[in-house]
Amino acid sequence: MYRPLFCLLFLLVQLLGCQGQSQMRGLVHDQYISTSRPQIAVGSTLPLLGCEKRTFKLEGMGSMGGLSIDTWISVYGSAQGPMAIVAHADLPRGWKWDANLSQPFNVHEDRLYLGEIPFFAQTFLSLPGKNPFVADETDQGQTAKQAPLWIIRSYSQRFNDDTSKIILEYRERLPEGVHSLSSLPYGQSDLLKDFARRAEQSFRLSSKPATVQNVRFQPIPCLRSRYLDEHFFGTATPVESLRIF
Repeated sequence: MYRPLFCLLFLLVQLLGCQGQSQMRGLVHDQYISTSRPQIAVGSTLPLLGCEKRTFKLEGMGSMGGLSIDTWISVYGSAQGPMAIVAHADLPRGWKWDANLSQPFNVHEDRLYLGEIPFFAQTFLSLPGKNPFVADETDQGQTAKQAPLWIIRSYSQRFNDDTSKIILEYRERLPEGVHSLSSLPYGQSDLLKDFARRAEQSFRLSSKPATVQNVRFQPIPCLRSRYLDEHFFGTATPVESLRIF
């Protein structure tokens, strides 16, 4: 007669345990924290600018209007640079992220660890006039294509059977006289190596975030969300249903 009561008590304990481990994502002090799927804490040596939770659409994927993804984005640094970005993106059920996106004309590809987590790394230039992380790229009299370029070091990794992705980016204004990363001017031979070192040192990562009771968000003053698209997040593919014969 006691067995049903024991089973009920066991189920109640399990449910309470699950509630205690509920997923939380957002800022704790100046760190971005995800308590599950994946567990990660990311901060930067640069000052915090803001952290927002947003829903974006990847055009050309999913149903008409694009594929909706849930994102958590933290930005550190200055609108004039340098700048560090932490982006966490989740796909809806039935989709998976494609292989880590190789940007056009990227250089210095690598696979390395930040903290205890492996990442795919690459260095590339921003698209002219399409920088998501500046309030206004153009100075008076400039066109969008004449806006200053940024050099970017990106780190990306997928989690949860490729349904979740973390993207870290470190950005600086491209030095004067540099127009291509594949052909550097005289005296700039160490540019990529030094830039990669600064990028790696700008992030602080841990796969064991501290226990938190609540998180917060803070508006990002230099975010142009229309440019947070497939070029930034990458592409996704529907997961084929398992067929049983």
